[in-house]
Amino acid sequence: MPATKTIATGTSTDSISVAASQQGPLYEYAGSMTALGQAVAKLVKISLEQGLKGKR
Repeated sequence: MPATKTIATGTSTDSISVAASQQGPLYEYAGSMTALGQAVAKLVKISLEQGLKGKR
């Protein structure tokens, strides 16, 4: 994508579900412009790359 210089696409309306331990801070929103949303996106990207390469 021209704006991010990556091949990924998506919108800020994509969503995820997160299970919680009821400990730590409460996040009601984890959109792409939040620290939590960016952390989740990075984790997914790294996990997919490793999975496609056959790594754990």
